[in-house]
Amino acid sequence: MTIPMVVGACTILMLERPTPDATFKRMSDGIGEVKPTVFFGAPTGFAGILVHPVLPSKDQVALRLVSSAGQALPAEIGKRFFQHFGVHIVDGIGINDSDGLTKTKAFVVLKPNAATSDAELKAFVKDKLATYKYPRQIEFVKELPKTETGKIQRFKLRAQETQLQLVD
Repeated sequence: MTIPMVVGACTILMLERPTPDATFKRMSDGIGEVKPTVFFGAPTGFAGILVHPVLPSKDQVALRLVSSAGQALPAEIGKRFFQHFGVHIVDGIGINDSDGLTKTKAFVVLKPNAATSDAELKAFVKDKLATYKYPRQIEFVKELPKTETGKIQRFKLRAQETQLQLVD
């Protein structure tokens, strides 16, 4: 389950917003019907995943890739890539093609000793994502540019891609 993370707030799993007269009855009657309730705080743009043995514990949900046919979440694309055994880290940006349409490009860091091709990854992801979401280009890199706290610096990926387009 993914819930938004906020700063300066407490997140409590409850049935509904608490009311003084019926809180105990509602909580005792429907203990299995739990919904996340976030009390006032400043949104961070991150989401926490409560329990998952493989996926990372936080993800950006406010960021969207706007392609020609719709919007795609980099987190959604990344989760599909992570299902492939050889992928360690992945991130994507939107790039313009020769027709002026925006397509998705993925930057992939492979696990040590993993060998795969971009055609294999495209075929793997294409079956699991909508047509407009799967990356048209995949670039394998040794590491992605990150801040000191570990966030991927997408602006550097965009600048690198812009320089490559200017050279071509």
